[in-house]
Amino acid sequence: MTVEKLPLGALPTNCYIVKNGDDAVIIDPADNHVRTARLFNECKSVRVFLTHGHFDHTQGAAALSELGAKIYVHKQDEQLLSSSRLSMADYFGFSHIPSTADYTFCDGERFPFGNTEIEVIHTPGHTKGSCCFIIGDALFSGDTVFRGSVGRTDTYGGDGAALFESLKKIKSLRQNYKIYPGHGPVSSLDYEKQHNVFMMQENYGL
Repeated sequence: MTVEKLPLGALPTNCYIVKNGDDAVIIDPADNHVRTARLFNECKSVRVFLTHGHFDHTQGAAALSELGAKIYVHKQDEQLLSSSRLSMADYFGFSHIPSTADYTFCDGERFPFGNTEIEVIHTPGHTKGSCCFIIGDALFSGDTVFRGSVGRTDTYGGDGAALFESLKKIKSLRQNYKIYPGHGPVSSLDYEKQHNVFMMQENYGL
């Protein structure tokens, strides 16, 4: 399995291209990028998985859908894909490129991916439908966990108490996953358990 990181868009957001044999998933296509389009010539299967529905994580989804990729998102964030207000594009003063989900998933769902699988972990707090994806020894955390920090909870669908519960869920994972966040540098679960003050808290205090 290979992971390619592409910081894209105005904010900028980490888009990840994950390949496993002839299968590829694009996690959070923040912009329409030539590299993501080329995947359709390299792989038999290309899917788009969204960690949540904010505009800075979804702007390239519509173009990839036109090329044949299926769009996957948590059912509670589906409505964000078509709304410039709910997706926070209006808030930041950017245009919004709407897209449509082909499949809405739930917590704990697993999807075949080459010789492994994609596991969905519902981690609300940043948005109602925020999720992390486990693929092999990698955890794609979206805007739930960053290196040394967490996503904001003061926008539509944000909930500090829910985020705290989500952090406890991630903290309970025993494997030292490599963490690929929605913004900023790559980290690891052990590092965050030891250094991320939000994850170290025993009581809700976000």
